[in-house]
Amino acid sequence: MLESARLIYGDSIIVASGFRCPTRNAEIGGALNSPHMRGTAIDPVEPGGGYNRYRMIRAFFNAGALGFGMGDRKLHFDVDSLGERAWFYPARMEA
Repeated sequence: MLESARLIYGDSIIVASGFRCPTRNAEIGGALNSPHMRGTAIDPVEPGGGYNRYRMIRAFFNAGALGFGMGDRKLHFDVDSLGERAWFYPARMEA
């Protein structure tokens, strides 16, 4: 999916997070059943918002992404057996 999305996007896609072992997943507060632990998920580095963010989201959907998560500065895509679903990450609280 990643290579197909990169070709559709037409630019490089930098991976912020890919496969995670259960220990690392727990350290960062990942979901207990995270697709990252099965190697079926990617969190790309945010492409800068606006039109670039739209282009990246469109590219991943056109490449077959099933799972999609989005936050202020975070994107997640996966092709996991959990199927089609979407969610929003809560905004981070600033002290």
